Amino acid sequence: MHHDSHGTATRPSVESDNVELGWLDARDDEPFLPDARRSDDDGDGIPRNATAEEKTRKPRVIWLTVFFLISSLSFGIAVVPRMNLIVSLICRQTLQGDFDPVVIGGYNRQCQVDAVSAHTAMVQSAGNVISGVLSAAVAAFLNVLSDRVGRVPIIAYTATVLAAVEVVLVLLAKAPSTTSYRWLYLAYTLDGLSGSFATVMAMSSAYISDCVDEEKRNVQVGRMHGAMFIGIAVGPAMSSGIVAGSGQKSPLLVFYLGLAMRAISLVYLPLFVAESLPHARKGLAGAFPVFSRARWQQITKPARGVDAILIKLRKLSPRKWLDRLVPPSSPGSRRLRRNVVLLLAINLICYIAAMATSDILILYPQVVFKWGNVENNMFMSVINGFRAVVSTLGIPVLIFFFQRRRSPALPLDSTPIPHTTPTPAPPQPTTSPTSPAMLDPSAFPDLDALTSPTTPISPYQPHQHPSDDPAMPPPPPPATHQDTLDPLDRTLIVTAILFDIFGYLGYAASPNGILFTLCGAAAAFGAVGLSTSEAALTKIVAPSSSSSAAASPSQARTARAMREEAMAGGGGSSSRVGELMAGLGLLQSVVRIVAPAVVNAVYGATVAVGAPGTAFVGVAGVLGVGAALTWGLVVG
Repeated sequence: MHHDSHGTATRPSVESDNVELGWLDARDDEPFLPDARRSDDDGDGIPRNATAEEKTRKPRVIWLTVFFLISSLSFGIAVVPRMNLIVSLICRQTLQGDFDPVVIGGYNRQCQVDAVSAHTAMVQSAGNVISGVLSAAVAAFLNVLSDRVGRVPIIAYTATVLAAVEVVLVLLAKAPSTTSYRWLYLAYTLDGLSGSFATVMAMSSAYISDCVDEEKRNVQVGRMHGAMFIGIAVGPAMSSGIVAGSGQKSPLLVFYLGLAMRAISLVYLPLFVAESLPHARKGLAGAFPVFSRARWQQITKPARGVDAILIKLRKLSPRKWLDRLVPPSSPGSRRLRRNVVLLLAINLICYIAAMATSDILILYPQVVFKWGNVENNMFMSVINGFRAVVSTLGIPVLIFFFQRRRSPALPLDSTPIPHTTPTPAPPQPTTSPTSPAMLDPSAFPDLDALTSPTTPISPYQPHQHPSDDPAMPPPPPPATHQDTLDPLDRTLIVTAILFDIFGYLGYAASPNGILFTLCGAAAAFGAVGLSTSEAALTKIVAPSSSSSAAASPSQARTARAMREEAMAGGGGSSSRVGELMAGLGLLQSVVRIVAPAVVNAVYGATVAVGAPGTAFVGVAGVLGVGAALTWGLVVG
């Protein structure tokens, strides 16, 4: 802490390499969590001056799951009418001549022409680019900011801006006929500024990692994804029933109902969902550091030329980001970093399969099976319903099935210890050192069981001592369950990807709509791979306290030191989760821009030559690459 000439305390500036939010890093002179360095707290880490409400109100994942269910219902109920609204707004200004009046928000047969479809595709492409680019930057900002202000405020912000998007669409629908459809770009801009729904999903994974142990994260993340798929499955069915009951008289009724659900979710969130980081700084005032004089000089006199470019590139370096997620000095960092890179690649491949074919799954059956809106809505409801069932029930069933096949002597959270035959008690030590020539391996088959001055320390042999001979290099540390992946996680990911491959190949080969729908049910297992890979990443970056308790005393001291470092402002597991989700959200935003465009281009080029299923085969090939990457994971 420094003092200026007036005696005012100023905080020193700290250099940071954080991606896009370097100045949000914790400072060396300020603890990450308030009251972290005080001794007036209870044994459980709760300050004595905390109120009774703060002590009793604990974060529960079930309350956040209910919020997700309400939010996904509000999204799903308007997903099809939203498309009709965009088409009708564009059609009203595109068509000229004697045509029937366009019903804004309803189904207009006169708008199903090539000119309107082409214009709508161009508007959607431009809008998706705007939303995707903004979402990529904002999602990274919000995920890192959540480590400072908490998870719940970020979720509330995103949900509020998404509700504003629905308000803009309703206002455009009620506006005079002379209003330009280009105001739709305002809705796309707001969607990007919110971070989109992917930010809410990332915050849910971070919330779960904050308050759930490693062995339970797969199930909890699956339930969260299941709540999302339930809303997307039930929402279109509710919308179809409302539209069928009211006809074309009130096409905006579904938008009003969706806005009502948004309002209910925004009221529900602060009342029932407790913050998973209760000691995080409340409000933005504590999140943004005060600039010191040295920092101000760096801003007013920035580096120029090549130095400035190198500084920017250094901040955006994926290697720097990986170093912050898994420090190179941590035990088993090489194995951890390998698993992180492979899991990120697998997660992105699963995300490509989920996002790239969202439009093709509607266009393909219309061309091949001559489906209409009713059939498309039923298909979307069925496959999303299967995804919900798989995410909520399939993951626990698969975990139970694979656990039954494991040896009962090898629990999931323990590392198997090689079996050795009983050996006679070692001789009493003498004052003379043991000669290496006397230790003949042929004469002592169980040499590893004997104590020797040349035997290195092992985590399972705490009483041995290393040799003082500097010529003997220490061997690499053995792989433990702290720095390897649970075999169950890899099994779940491989199973999900194989089901996904079967489903997409079935899409291309299905001769009728029934088999096409059944293949969609098989591809629904891909949701398991997406949620399991996210949960596995949080286990690596933010291991639970139970793992530290099961470790050796030296490892437990290391874990305590890491927790003290987090309390003192040096980052920690919770801050690394936010940074992990920031980078993952950035990568998923790029996939959201590129993958649908590539798949749509392939579909558009192949549907004219009579091979519309080529796009599905290509996606299956990409999933095959993901299945191959799973065998590179280092498992315990």
